[in-house]
Amino acid sequence: MSFRPAMVIALSTIASLIANTVPVQPATATTRDYRYCAYHLQKLGIFAQETADTCSATLKPRDLTKCVINIARNTEIAANDALINCRLTRRPMELGTCVVDISINTESEFPQNILDNCRRSLLPLKYSECVVGLILQTYLPSNQVMNNCLDGRDRPRDFYPLLSTPQPVAPPRRTPGAPPPLPPIPGTPQP
Repeated sequence: MSFRPAMVIALSTIASLIANTVPVQPATATTRDYRYCAYHLQKLGIFAQETADTCSATLKPRDLTKCVINIARNTEIAANDALINCRLTRRPMELGTCVVDISINTESEFPQNILDNCRRSLLPLKYSECVVGLILQTYLPSNQVMNNCLDGRDRPRDFYPLLSTPQPVAPPRRTPGAPPPLPPIPGTPQP
């Protein structure tokens, strides 16, 4: 049986149309993920109703749970405080790692400050790398280093361009013999 080129093209076109119509299912949490979440949060002392509210409201209950477990077991931060902050971040696993890494490498008197700064950071892992690296090398106070790493303006000057005030632009000169300019279109902003 030999296929002609037109038939091959037609079959491949039909196959691609069928492939494009099959819906792609996003990764979703399973029963196991919700049970895991509920079991471990209750084991950490979080009340059943709060556990149910938390686990049901998250897209990735296992990640949220691991965040709370990591912080509660490896720092002096209470599980309830960890839970509140893990719920507020887009990257709960990174938040847990950030808080634990900074807590281990600093002698901060304010663990709640570490938790809050890691939560406010858009990239918690990069933030913890900045804090830990600077603390280990500079021996500056941890609060000062955490503020430096969190402050987006504390970067080399070349990163932010200097913006000057715009200079007024002279209207274009009319060239002799050129047609007159067209009238403006109603509703469009004029220069």
